[in-house]
Amino acid sequence: MGTSNAADRTASTARDLLFGARAVADATTAAVILGLIGMVWLVPAALLLPAFSLYATGCAAVAAAFAWRNGATRRDHGVTAWDVSGACMLIGIAAGMFSEPDTVVQLFRLSAADH
Repeated sequence: MGTSNAADRTASTARDLLFGARAVADATTAAVILGLIGMVWLVPAALLLPAFSLYATGCAAVAAAFAWRNGATRRDHGVTAWDVSGACMLIGIAAGMFSEPDTVVQLFRLSAADH
């Protein structure tokens, strides 16, 4: 009887951890999507690619900080926070490579003029 109770508590704890992780992942996904929608809506079309590069690089930094803070292992099975960080950084670098230098300068002038 004691074994069943311990097994029930373990299953309950695992279920709580799973739903907690899913809630965090869902909230993070929603925040990233809302940020992308806001960027597409607010940034002029000519500056969208360099702005997307900065956004993806920022997302990579946040994912890396999350992975480092939680002590995520790099060689784990499945997708880890380090993998997400690397993918975001790769997307940011690719978007930056396809950006024209003039639009990048224009983006930084626009952000400096706001302050």
